[in-house]
Amino acid sequence: MAGSKETPRQKMIGMMYLVLTALLALQVSSALIYKFQYLNDSLEKTVSETKEISSEKLKNIASAVKQKGNKADEVKLKEEAEAISQRTRDLVTFIDNLKKDMITKTGGLEEDGTLKGAKEETEVEVIMIGAAKNGKAYELKKKLNDYVSFVNERSDKKFGAIALDASEDPLLKNNPDQRNKDFAELNFGQTPLVAALAALSEMESRVVGIEAVVLDAKSKKLDADEYKVDELIPMVRTGTKIIPAGMKYEADVFLTAITNSDKPKISVGNADLVVDNNGVGKFSFTASGGNYIGGEIKKTWTGKIKIKKPNGQDTIYTITEEYIVTEPVIQVESATPPVLYKNCGNKLNVQVPALANNYNPDFKVEGASVTKGSKKGEVMVVPTGSIPIVSLKVNSNGNYIGEQKFTIKLIPPPTVEVRVNGRVIDPRVGVEAKTVRNISVRMVPNPDFQRMLPQEAIYNITEWSMSVGRGRRGSPSKTFKSTTISVNDIGTQLNPNDNIIIDIKQVKRKNYKGELEEVKMPDKPEVVTLY
Repeated sequence: MAGSKETPRQKMIGMMYLVLTALLALQVSSALIYKFQYLNDSLEKTVSETKEISSEKLKNIASAVKQKGNKADEVKLKEEAEAISQRTRDLVTFIDNLKKDMITKTGGLEEDGTLKGAKEETEVEVIMIGAAKNGKAYELKKKLNDYVSFVNERSDKKFGAIALDASEDPLLKNNPDQRNKDFAELNFGQTPLVAALAALSEMESRVVGIEAVVLDAKSKKLDADEYKVDELIPMVRTGTKIIPAGMKYEADVFLTAITNSDKPKISVGNADLVVDNNGVGKFSFTASGGNYIGGEIKKTWTGKIKIKKPNGQDTIYTITEEYIVTEPVIQVESATPPVLYKNCGNKLNVQVPALANNYNPDFKVEGASVTKGSKKGEVMVVPTGSIPIVSLKVNSNGNYIGEQKFTIKLIPPPTVEVRVNGRVIDPRVGVEAKTVRNISVRMVPNPDFQRMLPQEAIYNITEWSMSVGRGRRGSPSKTFKSTTISVNDIGTQLNPNDNIIIDIKQVKRKNYKGELEEVKMPDKPEVVTLY
């Protein structure tokens, strides 16, 4: 095609067509039939793609003429472009109908879409050459060459005839086997259906190629291939808007152009962004944490911006942006940081100030149960496992933030307090025997534990025993459930030099849920000396 610019794919397909046509003169094998089928499919795809590009190009030409005020010479240019496009569509439709007619008359298609009469030659000659050289190929030759003449009259670019007899073709006019053949015999004589279809598709490809070249030239005359700038917007790009005192502030200040004629398609990963009327896509996401190095993680995201060029072809721009995720500071307010008591409801208030209103926490921990409180960040952790350290993992809106480690501590045992007549007895002094009226016992929590978790430091003695020691003899032990008894309940007279021996049998602790659990007490009696 004189004066036209072929794509590498079009050049490749053209070369394949010439090679396969030469091989066809030697033999018709199943492999060759398959290659012609593939060639025809490729040609048809090229024709379809070129038609789409030309259709967009024609729209751009019409739009450019309208935007420029419908000047007479430019309107004429648009009308020429429209006339050429209409003539192209008519000719391609004619050729498509020829292909359909040949397929039908040679048996149609198999269920898998392949040609039933792929190797059929006779029916092709009947349709395209005819008994008296009156077949459709002669009408096709006229239409093809009339098309070229029509285009040449309306274009600065000139094209040579498409449909040539062998005597008119520089490559064949001196070939003794081919030089006497006309266009119809050259392309459709002794030619199987699959090769004839490829020949017709190749002609279509040349026709739409001519249209594309002409429309491209006319588009350039109108500057229709240039993006139309509808508005300029001032923009500032800076690395951060938070600048500590003493640090230099740096920014890029520039103008960006926008076009309203065709919004770009913008995507990041597999997600398409919503693009506003200015062609700007809004992109946001919640940064996730991970393995911080020096308190930060360097990450990137990649997006694609696709927009049609004025020539109708898609252009894709790729943008990659780096960002840094800094490790947020987890603040834990607790009565016992960084210690948690086993089997106790340890109340924590876990906050991440950097997230502000975006903080929506969720907590996970192994070896403990976790219950969220009524307020944001409040959580109760009850260690139940045997591990000495647990990690409270903090997430916000499904994104990992970080973790806080706690040492697990056992509940310190309480001590026994014995009172006589309501007063605590000094074991170094004892108490006068004849003054004893009543005896009471109670459990005293470890002061640090009670201060940290008062709701967990509630103890009850549910069973205890007492006996009176007198030299080598003593009274039998008596068991009590009440924590206070009268001297009459002892069942024996108290004398000077006696010892009151108290054994705590069973103690229960009430936890934050109101549940009771038994406390293991040391096997050590409490002794009150009488004088």
